[in-house]
Amino acid sequence: MRTRLILAFILVIVLALGTVLIVANLSAETQVKGYLHRFGMGGETNLMQSLTDYYRQHKSWSGVEALLTSAIRQAGGQGQGQGRVSGDGQGGNQAGGMISQNVIADSDGVIVYAPDPTRIGQTLSPRELQSAQAVEVDGQVAGYLLTPGNADGLPTNFASQLLAKVRNATLLAALISGAVALILALVLANQVAKPVKVLTQSAERIAQGDLSQKIDVKGPPEVVTLGQTLNSMAESLQRSEKNRRTLTADIAHELRTPLAVQQANLEALEDGVYPLTQEALKPLREQNELLIRLVEDLRTISLADAGELELHKRAVDLLELTHFTAKSFEPALAKNAITLRVRSIGELPKVNADPDRIQQILHNLLQNALRYTPAGKSIDIELQSEGKEIRLDVRDHGAGIPPEAFDLIFERFYRADSSREHTSGSSGLGLAIARKLAEAHGGTITASNHPQVGAVFTLRLPI
Repeated sequence: MRTRLILAFILVIVLALGTVLIVANLSAETQVKGYLHRFGMGGETNLMQSLTDYYRQHKSWSGVEALLTSAIRQAGGQGQGQGRVSGDGQGGNQAGGMISQNVIADSDGVIVYAPDPTRIGQTLSPRELQSAQAVEVDGQVAGYLLTPGNADGLPTNFASQLLAKVRNATLLAALISGAVALILALVLANQVAKPVKVLTQSAERIAQGDLSQKIDVKGPPEVVTLGQTLNSMAESLQRSEKNRRTLTADIAHELRTPLAVQQANLEALEDGVYPLTQEALKPLREQNELLIRLVEDLRTISLADAGELELHKRAVDLLELTHFTAKSFEPALAKNAITLRVRSIGELPKVNADPDRIQQILHNLLQNALRYTPAGKSIDIELQSEGKEIRLDVRDHGAGIPPEAFDLIFERFYRADSSREHTSGSSGLGLAIARKLAEAHGGTITASNHPQVGAVFTLRLPI
């Protein structure tokens, strides 16, 4: 990844600097040529050609003043005669003024035209002669042209040299910028690639089953967030794996007791310890029913976990359904001298729910309350409407929920009182199933302790 990042950065740098070089060179060339032309230093080529044509036609420099006057007018000058102009500061007048300052000499260096008439007939100085441009006709030097730029010591190829210097300076700046950008690209590539490499290695270890490692990633916020997400995923997988192992052990434990009881009873019957009577078969039937309930509960909770639990919803009177469910507990309540009270606060709207599944929730909550309510006490069920929900509270008068059990009360096979593991015939899945069924209806179940005594399980269902 680091190599690909560096190559990508290099490509971007090359494209950016190449574009800058091309644009800068084109712009510099345009600006330099425009500047020289504006101030009369870019028209030497046209003037030289005109002088060459003039000498070839006239065989002398006599009357060359007319040629200069015409050039001045074409360049925007307003001078006459010797070409003196009164420029107004604009480019054309400045160009005409510069042309009017040209000096023309014959092949011997004798001045035949000059802005200062007193110089006509004089000879160009060695310095001027060196700076002047030779006017060649048919391969022979016919004269010299001394422009203001030449006279000031500027080379005849001033424009090309200036452009070359600009190009060199631009290229040098591009090389320096490219080197700095490349160094920064290397640093940035390392900063990005290193944490990503750590994340990749960690993800590979997680895929191989190593869920205990923690990723400590430093880098861009996005990479740090990704590392934290991987840590959370690993912790979630670790919890899921732990729950899977615990569930397997719990299922084996729950199945072992009824199977062991059945095995012992069958062996006793085979050995003739007990006669084959209805009374002897009763424990076998009870343990078989417990196994059936356990398997059915496991199936229900598995469907709920997978989101495949089928619900047949319709308008349900929750108060009526609560009274109906409570009647099935009358024998057990009477046996333990426990009173069950059901009351509603205000009018209750109907809920859109599956009555069989809601009855299963109520059955599990009542069974749990019955299990932990001492003989002679009471169980209270209270229903009321709260906003867009119906709230149903099931309160027992037992010892309440231990503080350490609140996070575990709805876990599979959890029992707050381990001494009652199998005496009640419970599968240990009742509260877990109740919560899953409530969530399937878009509701919730929570547990709390009553300020006075006992535990309270609160079911909330949307209206």
